[in-house]
Amino acid sequence: IPRGASITWSFRDAVNHDATTASAPQGFATPTQRGRDYRKRFTKPGEYRILCSIHPVEMAQYVRVRRR
Repeated sequence: IPRGASITWSFRDAVNHDATTASAPQGFATPTQRGRDYRKRFTKPGEYRILCSIHPVEMAQYVRVRRR
């Protein structure tokens, strides 16, 4: 994604989830929640490995933030 873009996670099922960095140029963790959305703007370039700390095997992703 371009630097400055946002990603929205939709935690819409009946169990709690979060989005937490496993490795990243800048760490973050969303609140643990269900039935809600969470939006994060990425301003620091690099590769972010993101997972749900409650379900790390089933829910993981990589986001690459470009410099431009």
